[in-house]
Amino acid sequence: MSIFDIFRKDYLHYRGVDVFKKGVLLFEKAEYSPALERFQTALSLLKRAKIEQHKKNELIINTLSIISRTHKEMCQFDQAEQCLLTAISINPNDAGLYESMGFLKLDQKQFDLAIPWFEKIIMINPTEPDGYYWKGVVLLN
Repeated sequence: MSIFDIFRKDYLHYRGVDVFKKGVLLFEKAEYSPALERFQTALSLLKRAKIEQHKKNELIINTLSIISRTHKEMCQFDQAEQCLLTAISINPNDAGLYESMGFLKLDQKQFDLAIPWFEKIIMINPTEPDGYYWKGVVLLN
């Protein structure tokens, strides 16, 4: 491995994280379109970074999650759902992703479609009360 390869590996990783952080600042100011551009750039950089696969997957999932939240804030629910489904395909045991999908369905008033996502949380982690709580909230509506 040449010094250029080492620099490139670190550059793509660190640049991706830096762009992601700039996107978060924009998101927090409700500047969703420019935030989305930053997050998509960060995702592209992180996908090409040559880092440990576990760490790369974690960064990609985090980026997809906030891209989903950004789409949700922009009322682009189909795009938000697609980001979450992609993240779930990377780590199907991440209960937080299923919770996000359930909330996305609740935001759209699709109560019957939210229940299976909360049930998946229960299947993944039966001792965690969130899945039970949100399933109960939906069933009471």
